[in-house]
Amino acid sequence: MKSTRKLIFGMFFLSGFCGLLYELIWLRLAMLNFGVIAPVVSVVIAVFMAGLGLGSWLGGHWIARTARHLRLSPMVLYAFCEAIIGLSSLAVPRVYELGAHLLLQQGDLNSTAYLASSAAVIFISIFPWTFFMGLTYPLVMAFVHEEFSYLYLANVLGGAIGSVLTAFVLIELLGFKATLGVAGSLNIVIALLAFWVASRQGFRTVPPMDDKPQASQSAPGEFSRSRSLLLILFVSGFSSMAMEVVWTRCFAGTSGSTVYAFALILAYYLVATFTGTALYRKIHRESKRPELIPRLLVWATACGLLPAIAGEIRLDLSLSILTLSVFPVCMLLGYLTPAVVDEYSNSRPELAGVAYGVNILGCILGPLFVSYCLFPYVSERAALVVLALPFTIIGFRFCWQNFGREFPPLLLSAALSLVILFGITLRPEGPGNASKVIKHDAVATVVSLGAGQYRQLLVNGVGMTKLTTITKLMVHMPLALHEGKPSSALIICFGMGTTFRSALSWEVKTTAVELVPSVFDAFDYYHADATAVRRDVNGTVFIDDGRRFLERTTEQFDVIVIDPPPPISAAASGMLYSTEFYQLVRSHLKAGGVFQQWYPAGDAVLFRAVLRSFSKVFPNVRLFGSIEGWGVHLLGSMNPIEIPNAEKLLSRVPARARKDLIEWQKTDELNLVTRFLSHPLDPVNFLVAGETQEVTDDRPLNEYFLLRDWLKR
Repeated sequence: MKSTRKLIFGMFFLSGFCGLLYELIWLRLAMLNFGVIAPVVSVVIAVFMAGLGLGSWLGGHWIARTARHLRLSPMVLYAFCEAIIGLSSLAVPRVYELGAHLLLQQGDLNSTAYLASSAAVIFISIFPWTFFMGLTYPLVMAFVHEEFSYLYLANVLGGAIGSVLTAFVLIELLGFKATLGVAGSLNIVIALLAFWVASRQGFRTVPPMDDKPQASQSAPGEFSRSRSLLLILFVSGFSSMAMEVVWTRCFAGTSGSTVYAFALILAYYLVATFTGTALYRKIHRESKRPELIPRLLVWATACGLLPAIAGEIRLDLSLSILTLSVFPVCMLLGYLTPAVVDEYSNSRPELAGVAYGVNILGCILGPLFVSYCLFPYVSERAALVVLALPFTIIGFRFCWQNFGREFPPLLLSAALSLVILFGITLRPEGPGNASKVIKHDAVATVVSLGAGQYRQLLVNGVGMTKLTTITKLMVHMPLALHEGKPSSALIICFGMGTTFRSALSWEVKTTAVELVPSVFDAFDYYHADATAVRRDVNGTVFIDDGRRFLERTTEQFDVIVIDPPPPISAAASGMLYSTEFYQLVRSHLKAGGVFQQWYPAGDAVLFRAVLRSFSKVFPNVRLFGSIEGWGVHLLGSMNPIEIPNAEKLLSRVPARARKDLIEWQKTDELNLVTRFLSHPLDPVNFLVAGETQEVTDDRPLNEYFLLRDWLKR
C-alpha cells in the first residue's frame, strides 16, 4: 500500500503539471482568438476554476453512489477522467478556432454582443475538461482513503514545476500546440497507471460505506463551526487569487512584462503554497491543533500587506526581493487551505469535494472583484489593504466562536496588522511629483509624469513611449508614400496620441485602437490641443485589442500604422509580429495601401525572423532607420513603394501636416524629410541564406527566447 500511495502522489504531481500547462496555453490561445483584453482573461480563469470547483463539489456527492452503481473501483473512474482530459489537447484549439470563425461570420458585432458570444465559446471549449479535472480529487480520495492535503501537496508541486517548464522550455522548443500534445500524452500515461493500480486491487472493488457523520448531521455547535470553516475557505480563495492579480500589476515595473516574469511569480506562489502544505503535513496534521487556524488568519493580514510595502520602498529592488514579500502570505495560505479542508471533511471525499469547491468559488470571484470593482477606483496598494482585511475579521470571528481561550495571544498579531494597515493607507501614493497623474482601470494602472518635452507614459510601471518626432514620422511617411491621395488611416496602439494627432493633420478619416482605457483618458496630459483633436469629425477611437479589431471590422484603409508596446518581448506581443498578423493587416489594406510597423532595437536573430514574416506577406518592403539612430521603420505594400526625392515627397504633404511634422524640431520640414530618407536599409542584407525561422502565432520567438539566448552565449 505504501508503494501505491507513492505512485498516486506521482500521478497527482503529473496531473498538476498538466493542469498548469493547460491553463497557461488555453489562456494564451483564447487571447489569440478573442483578443488580449481583460474580459477574455477573466472569463478563461473563471471558467477554468468553475470547472474545477463544480467537478470537485458534484464529484464528492456522486462518487460513492456512482462507483457502487457501476460496481467499479474509483481508480477506474479516475483513469477514465485522465484519459478524457488528455483529449482536450486536441479539442480545445480546434473549438477555439471554430468558435472564432463562426463569430466573425456574424459581421462587425458590437462589443457587448461579441464579448457575450466569445465568453460562450470559451465556456464550451474548456469547461468540460476542467470539470473532469475537478472530479479527480474525490475519486482518488475514495480509493486511497487519504486526506485531501496529501493530494493537494502533490498537485501544487506539479503545478509549480509545470509553470516553469512550460514557459521556459517547452513552448520555445515545441510551440503551443505541440506542448499541449505533451500534456495530453502525460494524461494518457496517468490513465494507464491508474488502470494498473486498479487492477492490483480489482476493477470491481467499490469504496466501503463510511459511517462518519457529515457536517449537516452534527450537533448545532459543530454545524456552526463547519459553516465557519467553509467561510474561511471561501475568503482564503477569494483574497489569495485576487492578491495574485494585484501582485502581478505591482511588480510589473520591476519584473517586466515578459512571460518569464509571470511564470516566475506564478511558480513562486505555488512553491510557497507547497511549502505551507508540507509544513501542515508535518506539524498541524500530527499535532491536531485546530486553534492554529485563527492565528494563521490574523497573521495572514500582516503578511498580505508586505508586498504593498515592498512595492513602495524607494529602492531599485530586484524581482527576487519583491517576490520574497509574497512568500509568507502564500505559505500561510498553503498551510491554511488543506488544514481547513481536512478539518471540515475528516477524510470523507464527498465533504472534501464540497470544501474544495467552496474554496474555488472564492478563487473565481476574487480576480473578478479586484479587476472590475477595485482597480477602476483605487491603487494596487489600497486594493491589497481591502483584500487583507477579511483575514482579520474572519480570524477574530472564528476565534471568538470556537477558541475563546486563545483570543489574547492574537492581540499582538492584530496590532501589528493594524500598524501596517494604517501606515500604508496614510502614506502618500508613490514619490511626490507635482507633474504626475495616475489613472486606474480594469486593465492597467497608467502613470503620466514629467513636463514639457520630457513627458512620459508608464503602463503598470513599464515605460511605453515619449514625445518624439519618430511617432509622427510613423504615419506621415506612409501617407506621403501612398499611391494617390490617401483618404483613411488606422492607428493600432494609441499611446500618447501623437500618431493619431498627426494623421488627423492630413484631414483623412482616422481610426485609432487602444487596449487600455486610461491611456486614451491621459491624452490631455500630453497635448494641449487634445480637446480640439477629440472633436475632430475625422477621428474615431476604439477601446479594443488591435488584432481583434482587425478580425471584426470589414473596413479597409489606405495606411495602417502600428507601434507595438515595448518591450518587444512583452507577453502576448508576438500576436503583433507574426506572419498571421501581417496576413490580417494585408486583408484590410486598400489597393496600393501601405503598412508601417515600428521595430525597436533588439536581437539580430529575432529581427531577421520578424523581417522574414513581414517579407513573406508583403512582396514590396522598404526599411528606414530612425532619425534618432535607434529602431527601424518597416514599410510594406502589395504594390512597389517608389521613394522620390525629399522635395517631391514633401510636395505631397498638406500644409497643416508639414507644420505638425516639425512641431518639436529646430529645423525645416525639408531638412527633416531628407534626414529620414538618408537612412535606407536593404532587407536582403538582414536575411541569412538557409535560415527559415519566422514569428508565427504558434511559435512567437520574440516572447520565448531564453534557450536561444543561452545557446548563443
